[in-house]
Amino acid sequence: MDGRKDFCAARRRAEKAKTGTVRVGFAAATQFTPAARLRVEQPGKVAGVGSYAPVKSLAMERGAYVVPLQGTTTWVELKAK
Repeated sequence: MDGRKDFCAARRRAEKAKTGTVRVGFAAATQFTPAARLRVEQPGKVAGVGSYAPVKSLAMERGAYVVPLQGTTTWVELKAK
């Protein structure tokens, strides 16, 4: 084991104020972790801001987005809809 946590190995990036997007980076795939699960929770309601969801279409599984991992960092962009 190389110290990575399954799907919790995401590196968070700061929200881009101008575009309203959030980028999340996931560690590279391993033989045991070919995909990650991403759950988006947004408990606070802010006027003028919709619910965040991935820009790219991703499959859903058990209430989470399935992110296929690549050989390097996999980036997912979230944007309010």
